[in-house]
Amino acid sequence: MQTQHPKDSRYLCFGKPLPQISSAKAAELLLILVEHRGHRILRTDLEQKLWPASSPPQAQPSLRPAIHQIGKAFGEQTPIVANRTHVFCRARDIYERATPRPQTPIHLPTHQKPTGVDWERLLVRFRTGKVESILDDLLDLSEADKANREVLVAQKVYVAFAQQELGLGRQGMRSALDARDLANTTYQKNAADHALGAILWHSGDYETGINLLWQVFERAEPFAQQRLHVATNIAVGAFEWRNREQFDYALSLVQREAGSEAESTLADVRHYLQAIESVWDRRHEAADQRINAALQSDSFQNNRLAVYLHELQADSYATQGNHPAAQAALKTAQTLRHHQAMIPSKVEATRLAKLQSRINSG
Repeated sequence: MQTQHPKDSRYLCFGKPLPQISSAKAAELLLILVEHRGHRILRTDLEQKLWPASSPPQAQPSLRPAIHQIGKAFGEQTPIVANRTHVFCRARDIYERATPRPQTPIHLPTHQKPTGVDWERLLVRFRTGKVESILDDLLDLSEADKANREVLVAQKVYVAFAQQELGLGRQGMRSALDARDLANTTYQKNAADHALGAILWHSGDYETGINLLWQVFERAEPFAQQRLHVATNIAVGAFEWRNREQFDYALSLVQREAGSEAESTLADVRHYLQAIESVWDRRHEAADQRINAALQSDSFQNNRLAVYLHELQADSYATQGNHPAAQAALKTAQTLRHHQAMIPSKVEATRLAKLQSRINSG
């Protein structure tokens, strides 16, 4: 019968709960390593901690099987590294769950909103307009704005996202790192790391990018809207990664965060995520209804998400064997991409090439 240490539920590894382990000692060892993640621990110290009544020669043969059981429980993705003298848990792979959120809406502190730039209007333009013109506006800040660190951080974050949209991933990563260097508040650091994490998974480094986004999500506990944006990015990244477990967990967080005042800002994104869920579950009728309803709504008119919905629709039709409809949906998406000047990222290009191949083979 499998058991699990009662405190294990506090931690997530790669966005998932820690695995269940049948051995109580192995479970205790895992918790010690997780709580001291990022630090190399001597094998002798672990042996003394776990088997205090045993002499070193007696305890040594017990540690290796416990480490083996942990590795077996994690499978191919394990955060535990062991050598002849030390055992180590990688800190970047583990994060601690936040405490339960209060049910009342959390308002973004006004001092966190940069002044001098109409960021709300910019966000609308970013999602509905051509990114090149927005990038030009962002790079043309006034002298007063350049002297405002808060505005500079926000500018570099938006530039990073815009560069990613234009297929300039390396420049976007540099902009995100510059924003991180300038950041002097948790909110600003989160924004920079959000851009960096998104660019990383768009470049194909899903594990590093999405793990960074999970860390941002936890740090963003006081900022409802920021958490919602990050959770949606994780869900989309997990879909591109085809990691269903992380997608489901991120989607549940998006739905939970929807109770905040940020609910209306990403309603269209939630429709998109729900359509993804239906396609993934092969509930094609429900998927078609959700996609068609979303595309006909006012919020999706001239919205960049319409491109992804048409691509998702093409995927759904291809899975159903309706290849002419799939080709038509994909052609519509390509036309919208061209109109919106949306250059596919590395992972998007790979996905679209596979989709086109599936359609052609039918």
